[in-house]
Amino acid sequence: MPNPIKTKMYEMYLKAIGVKNADELYRRIWGEGEQGHSLGRHLFRNLPSNPRCRLCSAPFSGFGAPLMRLIGKPPSTRNPHFCASCENFMTLHQGGAEIELTILFADVRGSTTLAEQMNPADFSQLLKRFYVAATEVLVETDALIERLVGDEVVGLFIPGYTGPEHARQAVQAAQELLHVTSHRGPGGPWIPIGVGVHTGVAYLGAIEGSRGTYRRRYHRNGRQCQYYCAPFVQGSNW
Repeated sequence: MPNPIKTKMYEMYLKAIGVKNADELYRRIWGEGEQGHSLGRHLFRNLPSNPRCRLCSAPFSGFGAPLMRLIGKPPSTRNPHFCASCENFMTLHQGGAEIELTILFADVRGSTTLAEQMNPADFSQLLKRFYVAATEVLVETDALIERLVGDEVVGLFIPGYTGPEHARQAVQAAQELLHVTSHRGPGGPWIPIGVGVHTGVAYLGAIEGSRGTYRRRYHRNGRQCQYYCAPFVQGSNW
């Protein structure tokens, strides 16, 4: 059941920044980032203390942190450098926006064969090490971790979070991921991976599930290739 305090705070926030609906807010935040969060930065930057959300300056420590949690601004589980405000907003308000973003895919090559050659515990530890390495790279390049499943990692580089150079950031993240898995090392990689990066216009938002919950969704816009392109790029050599 929606928290009435959070709902009221969001309504006041929308009114204060002159946004009419959820779609307009999504478009402003995901497309403009700091500009869209200018009111929040002004309000929160004087509350103690660091570390803070890189977008709205919400404090994650000090006596300001409990207040931020109360209004739905704890550190995000998708990137702890940002608060979870947008994620929480999506649980209350269905909608979204078309924006240009960059998606990074990385998966383990030959994972089935690799799993057959190892015992389950060792293979599980290998995948865990891959997840940890990929997560650290994505977090430090300001991506949102969209998926850790099976042998695959997916990161979203959204302009409002990553900045206008989101495509460049994603390519740098891909190169760093290959580096930390030793693909350019003399002994070869400790885990063989393929990485794909694609930039395009996509719809990013929330849709209602069968039980009233919400989730992200992004798809092809018209004839432009989005989500479905990068997996094919993963198979090529870097």
